[in-house]
Amino acid sequence: MQSTAFSKGKVERPFRYVDENFCNGRTFHSREAFREGLAWWRDTHAMQRPHPRTGRPLTAMLDEERPYLQPLPRVPYDTRDVVQRHVDSTAHILYETNLYPVPEQHIGQLLYVCVGPDRLEVFDRGVHRIAELERIPDGAGQIQGCARPRRGRYDVTILQERLAAWGPAAEDFATKLRLRKRTPGPELDHLLALQVSWSIDDVVPAIEHATKYGAFDTRAVERILEARFQPRRLAEQIAAVTRSQIRDAMREYPVEQRALSSYETLRVGDGFPGEPREEDARDQATVEPEPG
Repeated sequence: MQSTAFSKGKVERPFRYVDENFCNGRTFHSREAFREGLAWWRDTHAMQRPHPRTGRPLTAMLDEERPYLQPLPRVPYDTRDVVQRHVDSTAHILYETNLYPVPEQHIGQLLYVCVGPDRLEVFDRGVHRIAELERIPDGAGQIQGCARPRRGRYDVTILQERLAAWGPAAEDFATKLRLRKRTPGPELDHLLALQVSWSIDDVVPAIEHATKYGAFDTRAVERILEARFQPRRLAEQIAAVTRSQIRDAMREYPVEQRALSSYETLRVGDGFPGEPREEDARDQATVEPEPG
C-alpha cells in the first residue's frame, strides 16, 4: 500500500505498538526465544484487544474471517539481502570484514551472495549455486576455515585471463600494465573489483580511454569512470541486462505501433452489419452528385 500524508500514521502505528508493548523492556537471547515470546504476547494480549469500531475482540473477528482467507505460500518469501562480491586471487569473497572461500575456478569473477541470518549462499552469474557457507559474526575479521590450503596472493596469469574475457581492449591493457608494473597483481585484482560498483559496459570504454593516453594504471581507469560514468547498483545492472535480452529475443518479432485511428471503434463501435456508421453517412451527404 502506498502511504500518503493521511495514511502514514496508520501504516506506522502497528510497528510502534509492537515496539512499545512487546519489545520494550524485554531481552531475547535467541531467535527461538523471541518467537515463543511473540506468540505468547500475540495470543494473550494483542489479539484480545477490542476492535476500535466494533468493540469485539480481534481474535473473534479473525475466527470469522479465517475460512475465507487464502493459504500462505508453501515456500516462504525470500527476504535475504542479495549483494555482489568479487572473488579475490585467494579464492575468497569479503563480506562484513570476513573472508569466505569459494571454488578456485571463480577467481576474478563477480558472484551473487544471498545473505541469510545464519548462512550465505553464493551463486555465479548463471544463478547456479556454487557454495553454501556458515555465516561468521559481522565485524569479526575472520577467515572461514576450509580443507584446502589458502592460495598465495595474486595469481597474475589467472587475473589476466579474467580481464581478457572482457574483450581485446581489456586484454591489451592488462598485458601492458603487467609489463610496466613491478607488482601487477594488486592492480589487476583491483581492476577486476571495479565490476562490483560499475558496469563492465562502462569499465571497458574507460580502459580504452586510459590506453589512448598511455595511462596503464587502475587508479587512472577509476578516475575516468568517476568523471564520465555513473555507478550502477545491482538492481540497475540486472534491469539493463534483462532489457538487452528482451530486445534480442524480440528482434525477429518486431512490435509495430498500431495507428491511433484503429482505436476509433472503441469509442463509436462497429454498428450492426449493413448499417452505415454515423460518420460514413455524414461523409456521403457532403459528396456532390455527379452531373447527369
